Amino acid sequence: MTDQMEMDSMINTLWAGDLKDLAELREQEARLGKEILELSEKLNRTTEAKALQAAQERRKKLSESIQLLETFIRKSALDDYTRAGVKPTVEGVVIKLFKVLKYERGAAEKWAHEKLPELFKFDEKGFEKYARAVADTVPVPCVKIEEEPRVEISSNLMMYL
Repeated sequence: MTDQMEMDSMINTLWAGDLKDLAELREQEARLGKEILELSEKLNRTTEAKALQAAQERRKKLSESIQLLETFIRKSALDDYTRAGVKPTVEGVVIKLFKVLKYERGAAEKWAHEKLPELFKFDEKGFEKYARAVADTVPVPCVKIEEEPRVEISSNLMMYL
């Protein structure tokens, strides 16, 4: 039994020592966390930190304004084009026409199942690729290709500055 008691003692000592180490490390971490918080608060009170924060806020407001104005320009150009067919005449804004497939999914699946069974499970991308490829020769009856206008604003608008 003495051997068993010695083993229990060793196990408990190692375990207690590990817990002591862990407690010390946690205490060090807590002190360091407090130090970091104090340093962060001190740093945030500096002129440079305040200037950085103000600049970041100004940039965020500018980005929001840019996004809002780009949305307005796109909508205005698209409205003019769809209403009167007039493309923008200002430099930096163009209307580009993209061929967009319009189809009823059920009819497309039925057609593809009959004509292209290898596409099943219905592969929408594969179907669209095929429909585009044969649009001028043997068009898929349930697909209508329409032009969809989209507005592109030039990234270089220096001429307006």
